[in-house]
Amino acid sequence: MRILEIGNDPYLKGIRPDEVDYFHVGKKTRLAEPVLTLRAFRELRAKLKRGEYGLVAASVWSHAGPVWRRDRSVVSNTFRIARALGGNFYTLGFEVILWLVRGIDVPLVVIDRKDDPDKIPPHFFGLLGRCRTYFWREMPLKLEHGFTYTTGYLEDSSSVRKAPVFVQNQHKFVPLSLGLPAWFRDQPVSGETPKEVDVFFAGSVDRSQVRQDGYRQLEEMRAEGWRIELASGVVFSAEEFRAKCARAWLVWSPEGHGWDCYRHYEACAAGSVPLINFPRIRRRTPLEHKVHGFFYAPEGEELKRAIRAALADHEKLREMARAGRAHVLRHHTPEALFAFITSG
Repeated sequence: MRILEIGNDPYLKGIRPDEVDYFHVGKKTRLAEPVLTLRAFRELRAKLKRGEYGLVAASVWSHAGPVWRRDRSVVSNTFRIARALGGNFYTLGFEVILWLVRGIDVPLVVIDRKDDPDKIPPHFFGLLGRCRTYFWREMPLKLEHGFTYTTGYLEDSSSVRKAPVFVQNQHKFVPLSLGLPAWFRDQPVSGETPKEVDVFFAGSVDRSQVRQDGYRQLEEMRAEGWRIELASGVVFSAEEFRAKCARAWLVWSPEGHGWDCYRHYEACAAGSVPLINFPRIRRRTPLEHKVHGFFYAPEGEELKRAIRAALADHEKLREMARAGRAHVLRHHTPEALFAFITSG
């Protein structure tokens, strides 16, 4: 089955490049991938009619605005669309996917890997109505919260639950993990690494209250004599980061813009145990508390208590590290996620 992927995140293309054709839409890009020109649009539509693609995937990493923006004047919108049709067709965004598949019986899936917010913008409602499955990384516990947007009539949970766009399409949503990054599959999977650090963390903390509170607690524990390695603002290579995770008993993995992040899975794959604040999203084949990792409440001194309890039993940590790595390598590799998306 050949796959046509269109979006601003070449996700499937990066996993199996020989099976996927990718075209960029949305804002301007410096990527080497081809943009969806008007000529390419016509050629792809002809291929779709001939049945040359078995699946179309709308791959979303960040918002691409609507074709017609309500915050712009009629003149401004008309000029922008005319300019796009004249040479920058790809800047019209994701709505062109609906034009591409109109009247053609081909499955469409949406791969929504946005960091933040965990909302569906109104101009995605068309994709939601047309797609077979909407794979959602930051899928809220209450689905209706993902629809409370600036749409006028979907201004609270009560109005969402009665809205046709929600009632008719809520069954299409499926959680999707961010999983391991593509670079990891080229890294060797070695045996257990000797542990030299109690807790390791690398990442920014200045824009997250959860991270700021936790970072303070880790600094206090380091002052007490615990082996805490903190690297805020330091950029490591993939190999360096993996090695540092591997030699730590615990890897602190607090949420960032989104709750789900690569670090959750990288820590497990490296043979460590992630320490994560409790989830606020729905998950698929999730890491389990005290099986693959530890979850803690962000209030008070709960992070300290979780660390002390975890480090009290090193043999349990070794067991969890083995279970976590096996779980991630089975369910959260790029190949495993590719199979899940293309079959669902």
